[in-house]
Amino acid sequence: MSVEAVLTSTRGLIIAPAGCGKTHLIAETLAVAQSKPYLVLTHTTAGVAALKQRLRRLSIPPQNYVVTTLDGWALRLTKFFPTLCPITSVPEQGKIFYPELRRVVFTLLKSGLVNDLIQASYSK
Repeated sequence: MSVEAVLTSTRGLIIAPAGCGKTHLIAETLAVAQSKPYLVLTHTTAGVAALKQRLRRLSIPPQNYVVTTLDGWALRLTKFFPTLCPITSVPEQGKIFYPELRRVVFTLLKSGLVNDLIQASYSK
């Protein structure tokens, strides 16, 4: 996959084994400045740390991107929209909280109520 292919997509998902260039492709893409930052979601905090470290090393401007975990981004949405994202459990109840968080945020995203906000906040 090329940077051009990534930039012309409206959504993207990169799945490949270790060592296949995923991080390099993401970094090359994030180097292309846009009017709004790119949103990059990953599963683990280790993935976030590794990607941010690579981006710093390559001098990719931080205003070009938001890199966070899926759960971190979901949690942020629930804090912005507590009425639309009613969560009854607490983070200390991890085995209950995170599945509930994901379910509530997925429902919000499916509803389309925050589509304009997301499009106004991040580059395509």
